[in-house]
Amino acid sequence: MGGNLHYDKLLDRITCYRGCDASVLVGASWTLHEDTARKFPTFNRYRARNPVMITARVKKDHILAVKLSRGEKELITFSARRVAVETGLWTSDGHILWPTREAA
Repeated sequence: MGGNLHYDKLLDRITCYRGCDASVLVGASWTLHEDTARKFPTFNRYRARNPVMITARVKKDHILAVKLSRGEKELITFSARRVAVETGLWTSDGHILWPTREAA
């Protein structure tokens, strides 16, 4: 299924997620999958010193693109409104614990 078909199936307002470093809370790339967002701070290309996972809401008509490559179900938008920010803690074995959630 292509990005346009997937876009057409989205609700008018959706929840999206962003895993990143605390220094880059603002960004255009979001995902429809919470688990995918939680993995991003661990990837070598995005390795986060201070990992966070953002939950946001966005109106469908503010989504610029839907990208389905790499299985990430990525959304491109500059209009996501933060609902919550979780601060992750690195463990000694290289995993992230997600213990705290703060209202945005």
